[in-house]
Amino acid sequence: MYKLPITQSYMAGSTVRWVVPPGEFNTWNNRGLVQAIRRIPQPVSAGGEPATGRAFLADALTARRAGEPTIRVSDKAAWTLRALSGGYARPLGRRGLAQVEAETSIYKVLMEGIEAFAAAGMATSDEDEVDAQPIAYTRGGVAYRSAIPDRRR
Repeated sequence: MYKLPITQSYMAGSTVRWVVPPGEFNTWNNRGLVQAIRRIPQPVSAGGEPATGRAFLADALTARRAGEPTIRVSDKAAWTLRALSGGYARPLGRRGLAQVEAETSIYKVLMEGIEAFAAAGMATSDEDEVDAQPIAYTRGGVAYRSAIPDRRR
């Protein structure tokens, strides 16, 4: 069992949203993250499936929007940077292909939480992005996404 250090300094905002992979809510097969977070006491919620978040993060780490990276990792997020630079790895199999499951380590626990958070946030971020661009109509009644902001809001 790994011990996670819990500090009270959070950069992203004034409140923390604790998100864990859905498997942590399994009564008989979990690592105790939900129970540890509830002892703080803090509310905890289940994220999406880590595999979904993993695919999203893989795309987002290489994609750019308007010349800017889609995702940025703070230089103060040392554990996350170490996980991304090789701590969160999959062992090679007989034919040199990576295994499905990552090696069991503290980095796996951290990255599965990040992947679950990314999977849970995917649906809301895509919908918010679509809602941000207003729908306009041609004179013939054909809908299109307008670059002109909706001034009725």
